[in-house]
Amino acid sequence: MRLEFLWVGKTRKASLADLEKEYLKRIRRFHPAGVSTVPEQNRKDAHQSAAAERREAEAILKRLPSQARLVVLDERGSQVTSRGLAGWLKHWTLGGLSQVVFVVGGHTGLPQEVRGKADRILSLSRMTLPHELARVVLLEQIYRAATILQGLPYHNE
Repeated sequence: MRLEFLWVGKTRKASLADLEKEYLKRIRRFHPAGVSTVPEQNRKDAHQSAAAERREAEAILKRLPSQARLVVLDERGSQVTSRGLAGWLKHWTLGGLSQVVFVVGGHTGLPQEVRGKADRILSLSRMTLPHELARVVLLEQIYRAATILQGLPYHNE
């Protein structure tokens, strides 16, 4: 099963970008995986906000393969344990799913249109995390889930 990670905006902090690369490399030991980005639209100006949100939603939705499972990250979503996330991956893999796309929005979150298309809405925490940090946490948790499924000691270290 292929894992795709779709970010809104680029990761600007070098230290976080390095962590993203490290965890993506680790994930690739278990699953083919890739990261892509769509430009973050400026939604600060109230007059342009709705149009910018529409453009951002369109850019995200164009990138979503029709047969992929869509998981969006949102603080209002469901929380799962690391073992629970491992269970999702196992279920999808055994079910023959070919691709899962995880979407992390920019600093203003994700447009409702994108959240509405999600198969699952995942919350990493009830607290608001900076989107660049949320990306790293998500990648680390996907890696952790893969090691759980393989019976590797990473989860118990």
